[in-house]
Amino acid sequence: MLRLGGHAQEDGRTDGTPAAKPDSSADDEQLRIVLENQRQLGAAIGLLAHRFGCSTDKAWLLLVRLSQNSNVKVRVVAQVLVEAFDGRPRPEDAPLRALLASQLPPMDWPGFAPGRAANDD
Repeated sequence: MLRLGGHAQEDGRTDGTPAAKPDSSADDEQLRIVLENQRQLGAAIGLLAHRFGCSTDKAWLLLVRLSQNSNVKVRVVAQVLVEAFDGRPRPEDAPLRALLASQLPPMDWPGFAPGRAANDD
């Protein structure tokens, strides 16, 4: 709805001047974070689908259930799963890995072996 010559533009201005540009560095950082979260969500869904031999839709539902049962955001659960699979589990995530491991069949990912989920990182 961009109309010049005294008519309203989408942002309500009537003078025909361009709107101020938002801070692009903040936008760039937000975009980077969103893309990284999406990458990790996709990776976690793929890992779960492969590990449990299910569709990606069922893997997504599993990821959501793990999130709800642990009261942790889906993106955080995805991050912990991907980092564990990649062999770089963070020590501060050990309690969450233990909780997730208790809700999943045994997995041979670092930090998810039975009896080691919370202690051997």
